[in-house]
Amino acid sequence: MKKGSAILPEMFKSTAPRSPPPYQKLSEYRSPLLDEAMNRYRSELKDGGDFILDGEGVEGLLNQARALEPRLSRRTDSSSASLTRIEPMLSHMNNFAAILAVCFGADAKVAALVWGSIKVILRLASPTQDILSDVLDMLEEISWSLPRFTTYEQTLPMDESFESSLVAAYTEMTCFCARTINFFRSHPHSNFISLLINIVKDPLLRKGWPQLSDDFQRTITRLKRLSQIVETEAEAARMRLEGERHTEVLSVMKAFGDKPKKDVLPCYYLPPSIGEKLIGRENELSQVADALDPKEGNPQRKSLAVCGMGGVGKTTIARRYANIARDRYDAVFWISADNMTKMTQNFLEVAQKLELVPGNRKTEDAVAAMAKVKSWLADTSEFPNPLWTTSQTNTDAGCRWLVVFDNADDLEILTCAWPPGISGSILLTTRDFTAGFSPAATGLTIQPFDDGVACAAFLELLGQSSPTQPNIDLAKKITHDLGGLPLALRQISGFILQQRLALKDFLPLYERNAARIHTKKAGLSDYQHTLSTVWDLALSSLTGHASSLQKLLAFFDPDQIAEEILTADGPSKVGGDEFDFLTDEMDFLDAKEVLLRAALVDRSEGNANLSVHRLVQTTVIRGLSTTDRERYFNQAINLLVTIFPCAWKDGTGYKYTFTSWDKCEMCLPHVHFLVAQAAKYKIRASDRAIFAELLMRCSWYLYECERCHQALPLITVALREITDQLSLAYTIATDIHGLLTLDTNHPREAAPYFLSCLKTQEATLPPNSPFIATSYSHVSLAYTELREWEKAAEYQQKAMDIRIAINSPVIGNSYSNMSSILLGMGKPDEAEEMLMRCPSLKDMTDESFLRTDNPRFSRYAYLTLLHLKLYDMVLLSRIRVHQSRYDDALRLRSKALAFRQKTYGDKYKTCDSLYQIADLLHRRGDSASAVNLIEKSIAFLENLTEPEGYQARAYFKLWQIYSGLGKDLETEKLYKGRAIELLSKCRGEPGGGPGEDLEEEAFNSLVPWMLW
Repeated sequence: MKKGSAILPEMFKSTAPRSPPPYQKLSEYRSPLLDEAMNRYRSELKDGGDFILDGEGVEGLLNQARALEPRLSRRTDSSSASLTRIEPMLSHMNNFAAILAVCFGADAKVAALVWGSIKVILRLASPTQDILSDVLDMLEEISWSLPRFTTYEQTLPMDESFESSLVAAYTEMTCFCARTINFFRSHPHSNFISLLINIVKDPLLRKGWPQLSDDFQRTITRLKRLSQIVETEAEAARMRLEGERHTEVLSVMKAFGDKPKKDVLPCYYLPPSIGEKLIGRENELSQVADALDPKEGNPQRKSLAVCGMGGVGKTTIARRYANIARDRYDAVFWISADNMTKMTQNFLEVAQKLELVPGNRKTEDAVAAMAKVKSWLADTSEFPNPLWTTSQTNTDAGCRWLVVFDNADDLEILTCAWPPGISGSILLTTRDFTAGFSPAATGLTIQPFDDGVACAAFLELLGQSSPTQPNIDLAKKITHDLGGLPLALRQISGFILQQRLALKDFLPLYERNAARIHTKKAGLSDYQHTLSTVWDLALSSLTGHASSLQKLLAFFDPDQIAEEILTADGPSKVGGDEFDFLTDEMDFLDAKEVLLRAALVDRSEGNANLSVHRLVQTTVIRGLSTTDRERYFNQAINLLVTIFPCAWKDGTGYKYTFTSWDKCEMCLPHVHFLVAQAAKYKIRASDRAIFAELLMRCSWYLYECERCHQALPLITVALREITDQLSLAYTIATDIHGLLTLDTNHPREAAPYFLSCLKTQEATLPPNSPFIATSYSHVSLAYTELREWEKAAEYQQKAMDIRIAINSPVIGNSYSNMSSILLGMGKPDEAEEMLMRCPSLKDMTDESFLRTDNPRFSRYAYLTLLHLKLYDMVLLSRIRVHQSRYDDALRLRSKALAFRQKTYGDKYKTCDSLYQIADLLHRRGDSASAVNLIEKSIAFLENLTEPEGYQARAYFKLWQIYSGLGKDLETEKLYKGRAIELLSKCRGEPGGGPGEDLEEEAFNSLVPWMLW
């Protein structure tokens, strides 16, 4: 405020000095309450609001009002449109601002916030005369609600109560102005009609204007109450000036003041607890104590937000801390912050316990009681904790208190409840992780239990201190399905105990009736929600893009959802414009932010991956109609097809290079998840061909990286999705199914797939089609694995003839396959000559193979001089063994092992290389090294699917080695028995199995011949 810009009331023109605090001169005095009020204003305004401090005062506002008068005059009610309506309004506010300025050292910023805010509000509201008029009505009522003072001969002496009441009224007025500015800046408009249209279209705006109106009504109520307090304090100040004449009245007023009696401490207001056991959260409880426990000699404010999804145990942790920490505080207050009504009612009850308001009144102003409690919390220095010992006492700090705000998911309502001052401890539980930045000083995010902790906690809740291994396995399965959510563990364990169910009986019951079981609140609990309701409120409040995103995420594997998948910009999207927000960077961020703040999703800090709890997904999907399920399911397919590498090569089929594996792997879990959801909820793809294409890509990728058992269910679904069995797509899917079956060492079952594919292609494609050549080659592979060498050579020759005729780029594939057939016939030299016909292997030597560091990883990728086929290296090593060139073979096999280990990991091909090298070492007499490699391969095989054939061959080799050594007869007998047992299992033979005169070939036949 500029000097002289405000017309001071006569009562403040007196030269009599204001009574400063006893410890400070008036000229040096600056109220900390006023500083806090201004900080609160800046916080409400969000951007600081320094631009509002323009210093133009009342005159500047009057000039702006004169400019608005023509617009106002268009209203029919001339009395309300006149400029004379604004001048009294500003005069009343000016009086109040002047009082504050004088009382607090004539600080210009005090008034500047008032005038600057009103000026901004008028400017923002002015484009619409009706809205402007409503705003003027609000400002006018605010002005009339401010305190009125009688003129006194002397300036009123200021004490803490008077100061606090003035600042409270000032804060209430300015903060409402800040919220009004925020509203208009968030919803700009050029005319009233556009605002009405926006209100209809925009859900946020539709709720915004009524909320602003409600906010105004609450502000007026509080201002009137605060004004009454100010005027009461002013009257008390006047009576103090007049001396003994009012001693009796003052003593009565003091007796009914806001401060409690000292004997009300210690004071605890906590909800009744049934003593629910805290399981698996000891570390989190310790972190809460570290953040909040009052420290000796340090009264500084401590605040912590415990954040996490619904049902994760936030309230349980807070309740446990509040109860066990009672001896560290002498005032602990539990406030339910679900909504304003609950919160103010709790504050009223706290005020009654502190004797700030009479406890025998049935009706009391809860908002006023909350203000009294906040005022008490702001300054407890005259109430040192009676529980402290002499060595602990720090009387300047006052008593030590803890306030818990439970379920503070709407952080906006905390703005009027947050305790002022610089001391005390505040704990809030919320789903909104931003609470850890503001209003709390720090945050602690609570996650569901991992599988190990969840299983242990679940068994403890069931009272199984020494569970059997079957029960441990069942508990792991149950807790994994429940996602380690503490609420789920308690509810499900309670249900099992109530029904006296065995774990083996619960799982099938749960699979059939999960939705109904989730509604049951089993056992005693302080928690009001069940699994069927814990997320209902948050999910039901979602609108627009946030709602669409949450529903879409229900169709992705919950653990690692790469944002790259969601934002993939494909050629089309199911559902039209509904999903356009995914490709708009800011729209996607806005939708994601809503879900993050509601703790409905989580995001990893290290990468751009989202995660959703399994039970949240289940809740979302169950809430969708059949039509909606299909729409979001199909959108998920569309996104995955868009980003999953398309490796189709005309004439050669699918082919992935190693560089594309990462992206394939990123999408793979989501494809498996879609297949499971389709089966569980009977969802049908709208474009079945697109879905089949996605499944075929995944199946081929899994085939290439040696995970055939995972691919078989996908290709089976793909075949069901392709309705035209004469189409090329169907024959390719059939062919892939055959390859997967072949590579799991079931050649007899694979052959019919290849023959069926070949029959359809011969009937529908030209004779020299490259697809027919591929089918001939694959039929040959099946006969090769069956060791029917003549048939294998016949079909491979047909494939070779077509490929030579059309100059196929994959002719080398036929030469390699024919080479392996010749090797199986016992013709290693002819096999070598055939292998060297490969265009890229002409003039190639063993040294050339050994120098390459970049082999092709695809079985059907043709070779270049720089990219050699790994399986050709393996094939050549086998040729060298048959030629008795063991040193050359060993070098090639060692190189192949390095490539296989790097490319496939500890899978079948790596185990095969270990076996092949061990076999060569055994031939050379290095038995110890051979045993070491075989044992390592057996260890790897323990973790693979259907490893019996490889294990039988490995144990047979160990039996051979120990038989040759003739030393450890017990071990030899053990390995022999194990080898025969596995051979019998692979052959499906009963009882005793084969005799003891077994040949090595019997065990070699248990492993694919062409495992390269």
